[in-house]
Amino acid sequence: MNDATSISLTQFIDFSTKVSTTARINFIKKVKADPDYTPATDYWKQLRAEIKRIHERGLPIEELYSLSDRVSDNKKDNYAKNIRNYVKFIKKHNVEFFNTGKAFWQYDELNVRTTPELGLRINGQNYLVKNWYKKNNNNTKVTKKEHIHNSNHDGIISARFRDSTRH
Repeated sequence: MNDATSISLTQFIDFSTKVSTTARINFIKKVKADPDYTPATDYWKQLRAEIKRIHERGLPIEELYSLSDRVSDNKKDNYAKNIRNYVKFIKKHNVEFFNTGKAFWQYDELNVRTTPELGLRINGQNYLVKNWYKKNNNNTKVTKKEHIHNSNHDGIISARFRDSTRH
């Protein structure tokens, strides 16, 4: 296990959605050159943190709308669109919060670290949620623009909401 490669679930999802070998090779080069997560450059950190805070405290999901007033001007439009989609999704379902932990998945010499943002019981079924926001481009293929994707049928999900990011 000492020689195993370790990546985050986000990196694994990013890699697996690349549509060409060239795009995958370029992504691997980028990860190897800068493998560490940096909160200062995380465009969506405030949104993920606010979603978690609201669910943890049992606050009305509509409180999420106020976040777009507190982010920098260059994020306002993108945040507003994604907040609208998230609130719409939550309001369509019976959703309860639960605490999660950290884990990893191992395949041969690959360790995938999983750190879900939150646990949600959606219509009676538990999910570990990873909010995955990426701008659309020709190198990435996701089958639906707005969906809940079961990554392994064991309740680990990636929630991806339509994103027309311009950053």
